[in-house]
Amino acid sequence: AALETLKDRVAILETNADSDVIEIGHLRRDADSDAAIIAKLRQEADSDSAAIQALQTSFSADITTLQARADSDESKLQELDTAIAALQAGALTDSDLAVVSVLRNDVDSDSAALQALRTQVERDIEGGISTDTTGETAQTLDSFAATDYRAVKYFVTSSSNDSSWFATELIVIHDGTNAYVSEYGTISTHDSEFVTFDVDISGGDVRLRGTPSTASGNVKAIRQHISQS
Repeated sequence: AALETLKDRVAILETNADSDVIEIGHLRRDADSDAAIIAKLRQEADSDSAAIQALQTSFSADITTLQARADSDESKLQELDTAIAALQAGALTDSDLAVVSVLRNDVDSDSAALQALRTQVERDIEGGISTDTTGETAQTLDSFAATDYRAVKYFVTSSSNDSSWFATELIVIHDGTNAYVSEYGTISTHDSEFVTFDVDISGGDVRLRGTPSTASGNVKAIRQHISQS
């Protein structure tokens, strides 16, 4: 009986030993996995360190560039202060006068361009095209340089001396030699239109022409355009 008990204890110890071996194996695998994770974290830390170093280098370069620009701006401001002082003192050289002349010409050119743009905006947006028609002969209602625009659209209204009105839309396009017009969306309080429209090119300008069918009247229009291409 004692021998059997001893055998049982030996079997239990062997089972426990096998279990311990298995547990040790699990622990070893966990340790290997932890070591791999630690190695990966170390690599990521090294990569982050390199990225931080690259950012520091980039920031240093940006700071250097900004400092150079600041120095350049400071130099230009000093030159401007010197020029202002010279202007105030009246000590202008021929070179200064030439620069002032160029600047004045640029300002005058810009002013003329702005005035032309203002006129164009007022004409295009506020319906600035307005022509009184007399007789039953063709009249130029509007014109523009063929080199400026390839196509334009007119929204036109017209009144006659007998208190009748009509409205219509015109699409105009040209190829540099000939101009073409398409009319659509016409509506009238009269039996028919009392102005017929045509287009041509004359002296480099595209012209919108109107021929009234009444002795007197008025034509107003808003023009939209697409730039030359």
